[in-house]
Amino acid sequence: MRFLFCLLFISQVMAGDSCHSGQFTLEGDCCDLCPAGHGVIKECNTTNTQCQPCEDGVTFSPSASFSHCQPCSSCPDKMEILSLCNATFDTQCQCMEGYYLQAGSRSCVPCSICPRGNQILKQCSRDRDVMCELCPEGTFSEKASNSEPCAPCRTCDQDQFVLQECQVTSDTVCLSKNSSLLRRPEVEPVRDDAKFVNPVEPASGTVNFTAYDTGKNIIPVYFSILAAVIMGLVIYVTVKCWNTCKQKKQLAKARAGELDAGPEGEKLHGDSGVFVDTHSLHEPQLSKVVHVDPSMYSKLPLQKRQEVEQLLDSQDGTRPDWRSLARHLGYDEERVATISRGEDPAHTLLSDWSMRDGGSLDVLCKALGRMEREDIAECLKSESAVTSLL
Repeated sequence: MRFLFCLLFISQVMAGDSCHSGQFTLEGDCCDLCPAGHGVIKECNTTNTQCQPCEDGVTFSPSASFSHCQPCSSCPDKMEILSLCNATFDTQCQCMEGYYLQAGSRSCVPCSICPRGNQILKQCSRDRDVMCELCPEGTFSEKASNSEPCAPCRTCDQDQFVLQECQVTSDTVCLSKNSSLLRRPEVEPVRDDAKFVNPVEPASGTVNFTAYDTGKNIIPVYFSILAAVIMGLVIYVTVKCWNTCKQKKQLAKARAGELDAGPEGEKLHGDSGVFVDTHSLHEPQLSKVVHVDPSMYSKLPLQKRQEVEQLLDSQDGTRPDWRSLARHLGYDEERVATISRGEDPAHTLLSDWSMRDGGSLDVLCKALGRMEREDIAECLKSESAVTSLL
């Protein structure tokens, strides 16, 4: 029995030497590998391996194996297809024109451009960036380029002077010997100690440049521009002052027209042309019953108006205040901004509105209702009813 077992073991070992896959079925048969271009659909177990061909352009298998067919890859950004995927090879990609494959990565980056003073030593390729070198002596490059070589430097003629030697980033600059810049201006002889001294002549072989004084011609232009700027500022300040005075008069007229009994002071003080009004006097309490028009806001008792103004002058921002009322009464943003600079904007708004639009309580209550301040509207309606009964 032991002998038979040893023979079986030896036979399997000897069979393993000839089985390339190194795997066997349960019956001891060698498992076959799926060849290149084929993938496993059923693994080797009780029966041998079952394979199927890979689909061109969809899947591939590069070598014999026990693996399934792998899906074909797609070229990433900045890459183009070099060869299409087939049953045995994956898609082959390469960088697009003007890009190269960056070392240590699978991404393509734009080719570099040689800077000024340099020329291309080696062009950019699919797998290498451009290589640049400094312009050789006697050549130059004024702009960055990835194609143009360095240009030879210019040589000045015999009737020209060299103003600037050739450099790697700029060409030679030449100037004609007959240029007007080289001529000495005509000047009158200068009398010194009763003797005439002529201007010094230039030495032989030297170049004398004439510096023309253009400052005298530019000064009048500067003065003209300065005068125009000053005139514009004066006109701007004048218009602003006129608008401010007009607004002050309108608001002062509104305050003066709202007073019923006794004088009420108003105070104006300027902060860059800003109008500010304060209450300095209080309307005296009437000792007798006064019959007033209940339909006009300006005819309400001072205490009731102050109560309404305090309700509108909310500082917590949780409820609509006098600004919202001003917009519902037809005031624009510029007018609202002017009123907000005052010390008591709610009082100023209602006083100005009473003078301008008549100050009807019905209109005021409707505006308060639209801005969801029914508490103030009910207060005015109740006061109007009490006043009409008196």
